[in-house]
Amino acid sequence: MLFHCILIKGGLICAPTEVDNRVVLLGHGVSGKPLHSLPMSRHFELLYNTGIQLLHCAKPLPAFDCLIEAVKVYSSNPRLWLRLAECCIMAHRKVYHIIVATIGQNSRS
Repeated sequence: MLFHCILIKGGLICAPTEVDNRVVLLGHGVSGKPLHSLPMSRHFELLYNTGIQLLHCAKPLPAFDCLIEAVKVYSSNPRLWLRLAECCIMAHRKVYHIIVATIGQNSRS
């Protein structure tokens, strides 16, 4: 199920895009506490998940920023290093295609 999420003061609100229109307040769902008061491990878990989501949305630079922060806690996670490598490859591939397109336009002139 896909969710649309909005970060508001005091929590994160997510609404399902399918089936029903219930709104779930995730910021208070774990232990009844706001997100900012959760342990730091949750902070890095959210950074990791955000980085993965950004990578899947083809936004490698912001994804890299999130994932590199998660390395502080999850440095022994091989999937995290794989995702960081995917960010680098995707970013360089985009730059390469821009350069090739620019050179191709200049040679036609």
